[in-house]
Order: sequence, then structure tokens, then C-alpha cells
Amino acid sequence: EQNYKILYGGDFIFYGDHFYQLTEQQKRMIQVIRELPVDTDRKKRLQFDTSDQAKLASGLLEFGKIGSIHEPESLVIHTFTPLFDFELLDT
Repeated sequence: EQNYKILYGGDFIFYGDHFYQLTEQQKRMIQVIRELPVDTDRKKRLQFDTSDQAKLASGLLEFGKIGSIHEPESLVIHTFTPLFDFELLDT
């Protein structure tokens, strides 16, 4: 956690000379993060089981909605647009 102020019951955050309005999902996630215990190095950590990469990648995608994250390339979910080409065969 860095220096920020939560204002108006969690509806807004003031950080870096900017105000940010939060969605309901962002407010819930920030509340959960604020309730995490602090480690001996004064940092909060979440642990995921690396055997479930899909759940971990999905979790990282959700955390990206409230701030920047840095994850290994193997956990990045890439968006794509499928392209299909259909041909009718003469029978």
C-alpha cells in the first residue's frame, strides 16, 4: 500500500494529486486487500497455488482493475479475436 486517501466512504481515492472514482467491484477488492495481514517486512501478500494457473491468471486480471500489476509472461491472459473461414463444398 502506498500513500493514498480513501474519501466519501470508499467511493473515491486520492492518490498522486488525482481523484479516482471506484466501482463497486474495486471498492470490495480494496477492502479485502486492506484487511490482509502485514508481513514482517511491512508488506501485504496474497498467495496462490501455482498448480492452478488459470485461477491465478484470472486473479491477476481482476487485480489489474484496481492498479498496475507485474506478472510473468506465462500468466498473462491475452485477448484475441477468432477468425473463421467457411467454404461450401460441392457434393
